[in-house]
Amino acid sequence: MPDVEGDLYELDAYCAAPGGLPALVARFGDKVADIAAGGRTLVAAWTCEFGLLNRLLTLCRRAPEAASGVGGSELEGAVGFERRLLRLERPLFAEGAARVVEFRTYTTAPGRRDGYLGKMLPALPIRERHSRNIGVWTPVGEGAEEVLHCWGYEDVADRMRARSSAMADDDWRAYLATVYPDLRQMRSEILLPTAYSPLR
Repeated sequence: MPDVEGDLYELDAYCAAPGGLPALVARFGDKVADIAAGGRTLVAAWTCEFGLLNRLLTLCRRAPEAASGVGGSELEGAVGFERRLLRLERPLFAEGAARVVEFRTYTTAPGRRDGYLGKMLPALPIRERHSRNIGVWTPVGEGAEEVLHCWGYEDVADRMRARSSAMADDDWRAYLATVYPDLRQMRSEILLPTAYSPLR
């Protein structure tokens, strides 16, 4: 079934002790079949290359009737765990390779998330002239002032070229001028797909 706006996703972050990430990634790979049995579909599994290290991030599409899946305390070797329930705001673009993913979190000023999202979504085709947007989500419940999205790249050099190209695009710069007042914080992490990640 194709992804549609409003679908629910679980973004899980498993934290490993220093040196423990490879084993944690392998253990999660052994549990991929359990995810499908629980009414969830693994969309992507990434490790963090730049940002908060020693983390495995997994993104699962959740069937409306599905219960929460495998949690941090259930995955041996995880010393920390966080789950966020997200609503898809723009259908996933899962075609083609994304060997490097930039995961962005934007925090808006109180009460300005919907206005920001209303400007961002129509402007994405401008930015997509330069790189591929994978998806846009908003948290359900906690994190009500955040917008999360992912860009896909061939490598880090491709990201640098795309960002330089976008910043030279007059249409994109005009859009940015309209949304900067809505934003309070921007965070970016560079992620690499695991061997079993469907999105890679």
